[in-house]
Amino acid sequence: MELFRGMMTEIADALAELGARFHGVRATLAEIGDADAAAPPVFPHAGISPLGLWAPLALLAGAAGARNGHVTPSPGRAREGLFAMMRNPHPGARLSVSLSLSREVDDERLVELLGDVVDAGQMASHGIPSPRDLARWATDRTDGQMTALPLPVDEDATLVAGVSVAAAGRWASPLEACWAGSLGDAWSVDRVVRAGGPDCGLARDEDLGYLGVTVNRCGNGLFALSVIAAPQVSASAVTAAAGRLARRFGAGERILLPNARLPVGDHGWWRVDDNPLFAGSVEQQHNCALIPSWVVAETYDIMTYGLGYWGVLAEALSARLGPSRGAVCAGQASQCWFGRDGFAATALTAAQISGSRGWPIALPAERLDVVSGSAPSPVGGTLVELEYRHPFAVVVATASEAAGHIWRGLPIHVVWVTQACEP
Repeated sequence: MELFRGMMTEIADALAELGARFHGVRATLAEIGDADAAAPPVFPHAGISPLGLWAPLALLAGAAGARNGHVTPSPGRAREGLFAMMRNPHPGARLSVSLSLSREVDDERLVELLGDVVDAGQMASHGIPSPRDLARWATDRTDGQMTALPLPVDEDATLVAGVSVAAAGRWASPLEACWAGSLGDAWSVDRVVRAGGPDCGLARDEDLGYLGVTVNRCGNGLFALSVIAAPQVSASAVTAAAGRLARRFGAGERILLPNARLPVGDHGWWRVDDNPLFAGSVEQQHNCALIPSWVVAETYDIMTYGLGYWGVLAEALSARLGPSRGAVCAGQASQCWFGRDGFAATALTAAQISGSRGWPIALPAERLDVVSGSAPSPVGGTLVELEYRHPFAVVVATASEAAGHIWRGLPIHVVWVTQACEP
């Protein structure tokens, strides 16, 4: 059991890394696109499912004979973890897999994989389904949120793999919608939501300095963790830190600093008060945060980002299928929202190998800029107020009630928020 838990911990860390790498490449793309602009680049509003990115690699890498570096923790262990998740579903997250091979494919490993997918309760076929059948699968597994795969299926497709990840939850109590005030100037909204309680406050990162953290829990073993850092910290560094915090929180670890260790005063996007609040004779800590609501709906060409897909699909799998079947493509469509009542996040990932023209090149590895922050000397505070007044990261992750649940602490969706909407 300990070995299995260790494997799932490795997988959770790999998912957090995928989320950070994706947003790092997005930041690089923004910088390239704005190279001639006078103003600094704005990192794009984006949300992806790292679980949805990782699952096709975990499914295919072992059968493809991919090298250990192409998927974490290793092709064999990744496959074991993926199938364990399919056989032990999470109450608030739905993971679905589809795999199809053309009838001409007789590779023993790949044909055997079809049977394994069926045994796990998922869809597999020796023969490429019609576009209508694939659309029907996508519609069913995303509860109607998406009605087609995020890429067109070629007539001469040799392999088509699809992964759907859908998660949703409601807060225990609706969040308060309140006047945005000066916060609205940064987001062009009139109202934001107020969150608070014991899961709101500040954390300390040795590289990034103070981080504002707000956790909104759902009753189905899911939570949304919103993390904001100093404005100059890169999107990839913040999303990486958010992934680490989500892992620790999902494992039951305390991630917030006690108010008494925080420096009193106004620090821009966060403030610490030294006036205690009492309910009778008991001191209360009513930390709170003002957070904009947001919506993300995007489709991504995953091959542009690399993320292991070139190693598994282009190098390993297409070579196994033959040189005439060397065109590879992969995409993910993602829809996420966060508001007063809860959140919902759906992602549909698809990969294809065919004889048609694919996307020929991936970007180099992303830059991960880290900005150090020095901490003021703590003098002891009682009340923390956070204002999410500049872009921030959100991680939707699992925190199952059962300590040994294999889904515990897995980041499902990662969002970089640069646009807001009315709650």
